[in-house]
Amino acid sequence: MRTRNLRMRLLSLALCLCMVLGLLPAVTPVIEAAAVNNVTPNYITDIGIAYASSRSKAQSLVTGNGFTLMDRDLNEDAGGKYIYMGYKTSTDPSRAITGIIFREGSNPPNSLTYGGATFYLVGGSYEGNGTGDGVVDLNVGAGGAYIYTYITRDTNYGYPVLWMGLPNSPYYNSNYVNAVNTSGSAENLNEDAGGSSIYLGYVTFEHVGVVSEYSQS
Repeated sequence: MRTRNLRMRLLSLALCLCMVLGLLPAVTPVIEAAAVNNVTPNYITDIGIAYASSRSKAQSLVTGNGFTLMDRDLNEDAGGKYIYMGYKTSTDPSRAITGIIFREGSNPPNSLTYGGATFYLVGGSYEGNGTGDGVVDLNVGAGGAYIYTYITRDTNYGYPVLWMGLPNSPYYNSNYVNAVNTSGSAENLNEDAGGSSIYLGYVTFEHVGVVSEYSQS
């Protein structure tokens, strides 16, 4: 045990020295979190979005393509199409999503820069939707603002995402991250369309212990 502890201390000192000398990049959030929590969770790696004229059809487009369904219509009480979102998970940290944002406005670009990271349009050329619906306006058929979903896997932006929820208001708790728009504000996914206020919030590896308190929804 003493030999193992000594080796760990020497390794830590070597890593610190290399970082000080600029021989290694800064420790990524994944490594930091793993060291603290000593766990290997399922990371959220992909987002799929589907819409249809019926609830069951929209849901089946999500689940039938291997996504876990987030069971809330994103056009809830606003009319238009039924829209559902789902996600896939993996234990591979290189595939982990580290940030989710939304962009309002028509003609969304395939990528954009926010917070120093490149985000890719879900359903666009670089980040396939996976449900067959391509790029999806989250207010499709309901009027209101055009809203499109973007993700990044850049570990310099944030910690890997482990859990997502669709609350009626932004999370006011430091354990959660609110998915914002390109102006930096928490995005109402029914913006200007009427109906229920719906936000997307998530828990990252930084607060891995919180995930066990909630079911994915």
